[in-house]
Amino acid sequence: MFRPRCFLVALLILCLGLTAGASAGEDPVTLADYAWMTGTWKAKMPNGDELEEIWGQPTDRDLMGVFRWRTAEGQPRIYEILVITVTEGKPTIRLRHFHPDLTAWEEKDKPMVFVAESASKDKVVFKQTSPEGSKSVLTYERTGPDSFSATLDRGDGRALVMKFKKAS
Repeated sequence: MFRPRCFLVALLILCLGLTAGASAGEDPVTLADYAWMTGTWKAKMPNGDELEEIWGQPTDRDLMGVFRWRTAEGQPRIYEILVITVTEGKPTIRLRHFHPDLTAWEEKDKPMVFVAESASKDKVVFKQTSPEGSKSVLTYERTGPDSFSATLDRGDGRALVMKFKKAS
């Protein structure tokens, strides 16, 4: 009786290991899962500044967005171009910042790069990988049918939380 039990325990462990390996190796999230981001989104910061993100429909290769930050007085402060792709099976976001006159913040061949640490259909947590030595974490989380939050944690104990509502 001892041997069959050992065999069954070993078989159970093997099956559990194969199941865990299969699900860990698969990418359960596709860009189509982020179609909820499509449209125009607006947020207001506590100081009255206004934020706007506009995301296009995802394709099988990318999801493109733009971002604008305006002061409470309506003056442009920051523009961004953002692209989410799937690289090596993980959602990856590349972005560039621009001053109001469209002068780029980053060097021309060095966009900021964030790779997903975790991803589900309603939340993706990106860890910054470029420029080297960066520790920022960018999280997009769907908080309702017409809302999401974007949180930028720079690793300095202060997180920038932006709560967006669907505008169109």
